[in-house]
Amino acid sequence: MIQVKSERQVFTHHMIEVTTETRYYISSLSETAEAFASRIRGYWGVENKVHYVRDVTQGEDASRIRTTPLPQIFA
Repeated sequence: MIQVKSERQVFTHHMIEVTTETRYYISSLSETAEAFASRIRGYWGVENKVHYVRDVTQGEDASRIRTTPLPQIFA
């Protein structure tokens, strides 16, 4: 069982907003804490890069396809 506590700082409107999150992982691997931390950071690094690409270059967040009835029409 692995517990990861993370802290995120976002600067908005001349204020720093701090959020914390605790995530849990289950693994049968026998590795050090540093090795698990590296794996977990690597995974989230890829996720964040993919989200940025989909959001910025493809405009995914600006898409209105998620509103009815567009998902059915788009499919």
